[in-house]
Amino acid sequence: MKTFPRDCGQRLLSHVIDERASNNHKRPFAAIPKTSNPGDGYRDISYTTFANAINRLAQWLLAELGPPVRKHESVVYIAAPDLRYHILCMAAVKAGYVIFLVSPRNSHEAFASLMEECGATRLLTDEKRLPAVASIQRARHMQTSAIPLLDELLDPRPVPSIELLATWEEYRFVPFVQIHSSGSTGIPKLVTINHGSITGFDAYQLLDEAEVLERLGDERIFVSFPPFHIAGIMYGLTAPCWFDSTVVLPPSVPLTADLVNEIHLQANVDYSALAPSVVTDLAKNPVYLENISRLKGLAFAGGPLSESTGKLVAERTNMNAGYGASEWIVAPQLPKAREDWAYFCFNEKQGGYEFRERDQGLYELCIVRKAEYHLFQPVFVNFPDIDEFCSKDLFTKHPTKPGLWKYASRFDDIIVFSNGEKLNPVTFESLVTTSPHVKGCIVIGQGRFQATLLVELADAEERQPLDKIWPIVERANEPTVKHGRITKDHILFTTLDKPLPRAGKGTVQRAAANKLYASEIDEHYANIDKKRQPSEKCPFLALGTIAEAKQSLAEYFNKELGTNEVTNSTDLFSLGLDSLQVINLVRAINSSRPDLAIDAKLVYDYPTIDKLSSVLLRGNNEHYDYSNDSDDEELKDRLLLKESREGTPVNRSKGLVVLLTGSTGNFGSYVLDILLQQSWISQITCLNRSSSARERQLQSHRERGLTTDLSRVTFQQADFSHPQLGLTPSTYHHLSLSADLIIHNAWPVDFNLNFSTFKPSIDGVQNLINFSLSHPTSPARLVFISSIGATSNYGAAASTSRSKIPEVELTDWKVARTGYGQSKLLSERLLSHAARELGLRATIVRVGQLGGPVGYGEGNGMWNEREWVPRLIRTSLTLGALPGDLGPGNEIDWVPVDVAAKVLVELCEGGGEMGRGRGAADHFHLVSPHSTPWDSLVPAITAYAGSDLKTVSFVEWVELLKRSGKEAGGAGVEDNPAIKLVDFFDNLRDRAVRFPKAKSTLLDTKQTVKVSRTLADLGAVSADAMTLWMRQWNWEVKPSNRSR
Repeated sequence: MKTFPRDCGQRLLSHVIDERASNNHKRPFAAIPKTSNPGDGYRDISYTTFANAINRLAQWLLAELGPPVRKHESVVYIAAPDLRYHILCMAAVKAGYVIFLVSPRNSHEAFASLMEECGATRLLTDEKRLPAVASIQRARHMQTSAIPLLDELLDPRPVPSIELLATWEEYRFVPFVQIHSSGSTGIPKLVTINHGSITGFDAYQLLDEAEVLERLGDERIFVSFPPFHIAGIMYGLTAPCWFDSTVVLPPSVPLTADLVNEIHLQANVDYSALAPSVVTDLAKNPVYLENISRLKGLAFAGGPLSESTGKLVAERTNMNAGYGASEWIVAPQLPKAREDWAYFCFNEKQGGYEFRERDQGLYELCIVRKAEYHLFQPVFVNFPDIDEFCSKDLFTKHPTKPGLWKYASRFDDIIVFSNGEKLNPVTFESLVTTSPHVKGCIVIGQGRFQATLLVELADAEERQPLDKIWPIVERANEPTVKHGRITKDHILFTTLDKPLPRAGKGTVQRAAANKLYASEIDEHYANIDKKRQPSEKCPFLALGTIAEAKQSLAEYFNKELGTNEVTNSTDLFSLGLDSLQVINLVRAINSSRPDLAIDAKLVYDYPTIDKLSSVLLRGNNEHYDYSNDSDDEELKDRLLLKESREGTPVNRSKGLVVLLTGSTGNFGSYVLDILLQQSWISQITCLNRSSSARERQLQSHRERGLTTDLSRVTFQQADFSHPQLGLTPSTYHHLSLSADLIIHNAWPVDFNLNFSTFKPSIDGVQNLINFSLSHPTSPARLVFISSIGATSNYGAAASTSRSKIPEVELTDWKVARTGYGQSKLLSERLLSHAARELGLRATIVRVGQLGGPVGYGEGNGMWNEREWVPRLIRTSLTLGALPGDLGPGNEIDWVPVDVAAKVLVELCEGGGEMGRGRGAADHFHLVSPHSTPWDSLVPAITAYAGSDLKTVSFVEWVELLKRSGKEAGGAGVEDNPAIKLVDFFDNLRDRAVRFPKAKSTLLDTKQTVKVSRTLADLGAVSADAMTLWMRQWNWEVKPSNRSR
């Protein structure tokens, strides 16, 4: 049984290195190549030499840069990869700096963003001065220095030691190093890794069944990952110290399969940690593949590995998939069977891991804070203010073995086509890259009708490249969903002057690649659209007679749909015919009979072989105008029903059935209360994620003084990201037939999350659109609760000089600033599109800031204390200072929450009759038509607090807030809740400083007040209302807590 250091998981890396140096530790820290050719041999670096080099470079830093101007000041380092990265990380810690390790593969745009984000003024490099150094200097003026040569640092002559005088408790939340995200989905983001985060890797040894880590002890591990990448830091720098292994480093030359094989042979490697692309290249060479069998094990990380490659390697050595991220380091794993190499077996209990279904069969890995396992949860050291972290990584379950998970893709990898179909391209791409002719590839098609493959060839001068790669594309197509398959005319090749952009770990940066080839992609799809009469490669259909057409079409569909069940009367769509296959069918028909010149509508209107054959060939083979068809009574009925449902108001004689989502929250509770007061509503079904929604609803209503008679309400547990809303088929079918009105109020509110995090919610909007349109005659009206956040950047983005934001569809994506607002805006656009194209009856209500209730007295309900305004006021009482202005948000157009609920219900009742024209969605603004300045409410707050509450500018108040979070012994979060939103307030402060004369662009309410009498009669927020809200909160004023 292995013994662990007494302070395992609570020791600082600097202390471990110094302790081993002083004890003349036998095992070397690292093995480095003597030259750029591994065949010339390797040199072992002892801990004594390593620690001495750290002290030498720390002294150089202090002499060259001087002591840090501010605590843990950032210094940028970019250079060729060698042991100096490891030495510099540790030397910076001793000198009081934090090194920001930057990938030289970044674009100039990425450098500019990262330098602005880190705020560094000093740049360190090596004697080679990579071209990226010049790019950084163009992005930001920085004083640049070259650090000493590696041989100088490894000089064995001892130098005075610099001791890190700190404990683990003192340094747990102190920055250790800074790196950045890969940039695979956009501009890379800076990530700060704290000391307590990397010591979490050390603590993993204490986990149950930690054999996976125990294997690393006393071994020589080749780490191919660059030293500025999280895997390079964890396995190249920290793992040797934590697990007593030796890291084997490559020479500072491009990493190829030839080089890696040579290292395996020459450096006495026991384990190898490689990027999937390197593993793939090794597996292509039979000799290199056999040499892998000499290893005790191999790990791959940073991306997916194809099934065929993985199987070849796993037959020769123990193979494991590594998994981690810049934000939360490395995931601890449990042992698993050798054949399960492609799966992860996470320590779910002690790691706090949960898998949450986000789409059919796709689960997102989330980490939930567990106080008893805090040592094993590094993410909460890097992000101490959160209680759960969702990774945006999607996994699939093992078909038979519980607890095993296979990586599927990132949220951001999922391609959504213009027809709403989705594709996860990762498996397809990883298989295509196994071809010796392919260096890299990505599938593109976001918002398009069909997928296209963009390929970077291994040999840019390859002749007839399409024929060379087509066999592997066909293999990749076989397991791929039909709507995601690649056809020969949808393959593009990169050019020699524009290789696919890659992250430091070697993976293709998807967003950057799409941007780099945007013009070529647009031109490609434009050419495809022009061609709509397909090439000679389309299958020929015999369409001379109706009998020939039936036989030819039957053969075509049996092959295309992979079935023998097609009869002449079968509805083709019931067998899975999709929109892409419809387009291909139309192309085949027009290629075989150009005189017919049909379009896709004909196939949708005549979805059986009998009907399609008849309509194609009636009347001497002349072009058939199907719009004048008088024989298909079924189609006539369908069209008639469609016209009637769009032009006839819903019969309310029996009362409407309403579906309400998100009913248990603050606003939802008031909305339900108002709905229950309406005589025109007969039944309400509440869809919530909770299985105990009825109990929560009753509790919410009791607290707010609302009705507790819920006899007309039924509750269903729902998952809106699921195509059938997480309901049973029978419940889904029943509700789709009975619902008249849907109010979609459920939405996560977090202004710090980025856009992709809201993808499940956006999926929910699309699923509710489909739910509404599933009714054969009278689709339910869908009312979407949007937000003023969807318009937060309107003043800066809009080209118009309007003084107010109009009640119309907004088509400029730039009008939304945050991920939350962007998600609302995209959902608005989905609804507007469905209204125009599909006949959906849609209403969009942009809700502004909601205040506390005003109609239920002092003891019933209050403004949610977790919102930004209550947090601001509560913290002001603690600080003894209240902002006298709110910067650019100084004009207050808030609506009390109970009044807002009444307005919404009035909009639901009357908004559908606005008469905006056929196919247009209604847009309303739920804000007060009368605004008032913030300073008109200040007296009510100060009167409640007493004379000790002084008034300061908003800029000064934010500075006080930031200072309060740093002061030792300051107020706790209960008395200083605004500290949790310090970034939010700081952003407002920045806008106030940069645009001191800017004003909020208010929302127009001209159309809304025509429908809602309550809103039309509503005045501006009054001092009386503010006084009521203060009384409802009933906070105790504690002068002793105030900052002086």
